[in-house]
Amino acid sequence: MARLSSDAPKARTKILASRPIDVDAPGILRTQRLALRPLTSRDRAEFLRVLALNPEQTSPLGLIRAGDSLERAFERQLELTHEADRTGRAWRRAAFLPAGQLVGCFNLGEITRGLCFAGELSWWLAPDQTGLGYATEGLRAVIDHAMADIPRGLGLHTLRAHIHPGNVRSLRLALRLGLTHSGGTAQVCGVEGWQTHQVWELRISSAA
Repeated sequence: MARLSSDAPKARTKILASRPIDVDAPGILRTQRLALRPLTSRDRAEFLRVLALNPEQTSPLGLIRAGDSLERAFERQLELTHEADRTGRAWRRAAFLPAGQLVGCFNLGEITRGLCFAGELSWWLAPDQTGLGYATEGLRAVIDHAMADIPRGLGLHTLRAHIHPGNVRSLRLALRLGLTHSGGTAQVCGVEGWQTHQVWELRISSAA
């Protein structure tokens, strides 16, 4: 899991030409294999199936909190999706395969448009969908959409990922997506308390 935040990094990374993705109304991104769209009440059964596969794995991601039922965990994600679309301060999408299986979720939070247009990114994959390249595919689409000019995209300029140094898969993923380690650290609160994460950055060059 990683997070992107709003502080402008010193290092500048030029974004390569956007990879082809399709944007459907209302706000659906389609990649070669995935449809990224807002979570709806019709997704309840599939979402609960995924949560039940390995609750111990999803709990550290904040999906299942202490004392939560799986139903309450789903309702919280639904509420967060509605709030994101209502306020524009976040952008949350669930990724599905054509047959309807939930692959995971890709979220942009804390979207700001002031001195710096930025957002925070987090993601997770279903336990039965890992190791198939879906994280790379989904995040590439999200980054392209986040940094594309309005109205095609969200018009953000800066992305930052907070990645735990022991999360080797996410560190490798960050490298594949063109993020660079800033050398800085951030304290991120999880179910095991505050933990030190590395700061990885991505920013559109002023010459882009």
